[in-house]
Amino acid sequence: MRRWLVTVACALLADAQAATAQLRASAAPLHAHATLTPVSLVGSRATMLLTVAVDPGWHISWRRPGETGLPTRLAWSLPAGVRLMREVWPVPVVSRTPVGAQHTLEGEVPWLIEFSTDGTGSADRLIGVTLRYGVCRDVCIPEQQAVQGVLPGRDDPSAAVRAALRARLIVDGGPIAVRVTAGTLCLRVPAALPAGTTLDLIADAAAVGDAALPVTRRGARGTVRLPPDARLTQGTAVVLVAGAAAVAGTLDLRAPVPACGPRPARR
Repeated sequence: MRRWLVTVACALLADAQAATAQLRASAAPLHAHATLTPVSLVGSRATMLLTVAVDPGWHISWRRPGETGLPTRLAWSLPAGVRLMREVWPVPVVSRTPVGAQHTLEGEVPWLIEFSTDGTGSADRLIGVTLRYGVCRDVCIPEQQAVQGVLPGRDDPSAAVRAALRARLIVDGGPIAVRVTAGTLCLRVPAALPAGTTLDLIADAAAVGDAALPVTRRGARGTVRLPPDARLTQGTAVVLVAGAAAVAGTLDLRAPVPACGPRPARR
């Protein structure tokens, strides 16, 4: 009987220690802090602003982290009648380190999120998002947090997104005409990207590799040396990053590219 009591007591003590450890882990301070606020409602399209304030000296990774880091993921919890339309992501910071290329986010990081609503004019509805990411300084620590916000109502005034935050968002560039010859991709650099800055191409597909590819820029023409195993297809999603600006688009392998000269004749 005494042995049984000792066994039960030890089991209870182990459970208590595990619960305490879990509580301590959940209470560990976050190094990034998210908020979700309403922006506007135009017709049946609602816009919200997700911001993540990353502690000074720390960074989180972009959705394609590069060769190191943990990708940032957004998982939405939506009520009936609400559908996610588009996530406008922030411009990643592209850096090259001894351990490989990194695509990171620092400081106050914005996402602009668009939803479609059922247009019934019902009361404001609660939106939830769970963020999973790795926050890094000397080491990378996986973090997770959930935040909620209320969809803007029809009678609510629109809230302006600060210019400094808007400037950090990727611009939609539509189709990007490219030509691939002997392992080199040639494209016309979008006019929205400033000259005099380092230019990189990030593919939203593992078929082109994990790391940003440097773009050699001469005027409106840009060339990229592709990895030997890169597999480009019509419509591959890419982001062109030039310093603090970026343009997202899809590769068009069929359209003419005047900046790259005429396409070679087919034999």
